[in-house]
Amino acid sequence: MTVRTRVVAPVTIQPEQARAFLLRRPGGLYADGGLPVHPLALVRHIGILQVDPVSVVAANHHLIARTRMPGYLPTHLDDALYRDRTLVENFHSIHAILPMEDWRFYDRRRGSPTRMEQAHPEVMRQMTERVLETIRARGPLAARDFMDEDDRAPMEYGWGTTRRSQVALQTLLRRGFLMVHHRERTQRFYELTDRMLPPSVDVTPVTEAERALHFAQRDVTYAGLAMGTGGIKPAIVAGEAVPVAVEGIRATFYIAPNQVEHLLSAMPVTDAERRAIILAPLDPFVWDRKRLAAIWGFDYTWEVYVPAAKRKYGPYTLPVLWGDRFVARLDPSLDRKRRVLRVKGLWFEGDAPRDPQLVTDLAAEIARFATFHGDVAVALGTVHPATRDKRLRTALSRVTTLAAV
Repeated sequence: MTVRTRVVAPVTIQPEQARAFLLRRPGGLYADGGLPVHPLALVRHIGILQVDPVSVVAANHHLIARTRMPGYLPTHLDDALYRDRTLVENFHSIHAILPMEDWRFYDRRRGSPTRMEQAHPEVMRQMTERVLETIRARGPLAARDFMDEDDRAPMEYGWGTTRRSQVALQTLLRRGFLMVHHRERTQRFYELTDRMLPPSVDVTPVTEAERALHFAQRDVTYAGLAMGTGGIKPAIVAGEAVPVAVEGIRATFYIAPNQVEHLLSAMPVTDAERRAIILAPLDPFVWDRKRLAAIWGFDYTWEVYVPAAKRKYGPYTLPVLWGDRFVARLDPSLDRKRRVLRVKGLWFEGDAPRDPQLVTDLAAEIARFATFHGDVAVALGTVHPATRDKRLRTALSRVTTLAAV
C-alpha cells in the first residue's frame, strides 16, 4: 500500500513572527510558559540536548541549560543523568541527552546490526563480547580501561581511525546494550543497560516505523520551526508537522500542530525583558545555520573545526543575542588554573545599536558567564571596533573582577 503525504495549506507568517515564536516557544530563551526549573522539563521542551566533546569553557549541553534554567549548575543536569536517571545519553543521529521515559525508542538491542558490525562481523563480535564480559565482571568502566594489544588495534570509524575497543563501546551504546553510568570530566563510564535501566521505564519494543515517527517528531520539537523536510518526513506524512510559509523566504518550514496557535500569537520580546545572552555553539536556536541566516540574516560558523588560517574570528567564538537581535560574537577560553575567563576577542556586529544599555547588558551577561564557570575573574582581550572598548571595560569593572590579559 502506498502511503501518501496529506496536503495541507501552509500557514503564512512574517519573519518577525517566526523570530518571536522561536524565542517564545516552550524551551525558548524567552519562553511564554516560564523557564523550566528541572532538567527533565528542559529536555522535554527542547526535544533533545546535544552533547559535544569540545569544552573549551563548559560543555555545550551545560551552556544550553545555563541560558534556560534560572540558577542552573552543571550538577543539576548530572544529577538527572547519573543519580535520578530521569535523563539518559544515547544517539539521536547525534549524541544527545534524552528523557529516560522514551528509552524504548532508542533501544536497538533487537534491531539490525550497525554498519560496522556488518562490515567487520567477526572482529566486532569478539570485541563487543569481550567488552560486555569485562563490564559484567568489573562494573562501570571507561574507554581507558580497555588498553591491551587487541583493544588498541586501529579501525576506521567516523571521521578517522580509532581503537577497536572504542568502536565496540560506541556500538554497544548506540545499540542499547550499554548506558553511560557517569562521567568524570569528559570521560564516560559505561555500565550494562540491564543493571541501570529503572524498573518503571516502559521497554515495550517498537517497530521501525514507530521509531522513525518518534525521531521525526522529536526533530520537529528540537527545531521549533523546522526548515525543509530533512529527516522529518514521517511526521509530515502522519500530519504531525504542519507547513509554514515565511514571507520573503522560499523554503517551507514545519511546526508541530499543537504549536500553531502559539506561533500566530507570539509577541516580540519587549525592552523591559530584553537581556544579553551568550549562546552555546550548538544551541537549538542557532543549530540550523541556514535557518539562522534566512530568518535573522546572521551568518554564524563555529570555527573550532575550521583550519586556523581560515578563521575569521576565533576557534570557540559564540554568538551573543540581545533581545531578538544578534549583536556580537565573543571567543572565550577558561584558564582553570588561574581562575580566569579570557574573552580573547569580542566583535560587535556592524548593525549593533549604539545604545548604552547594550553595553550594560553585555557586561552583565559576561559577568554571569564568569560566575557560572566558578566565579572566576574576566580578562577582556581585543574589542572590535576599538571605539567600544573603553565603555565595555568600564561596565565590566562595575559587575565583575577584571584580570590582566
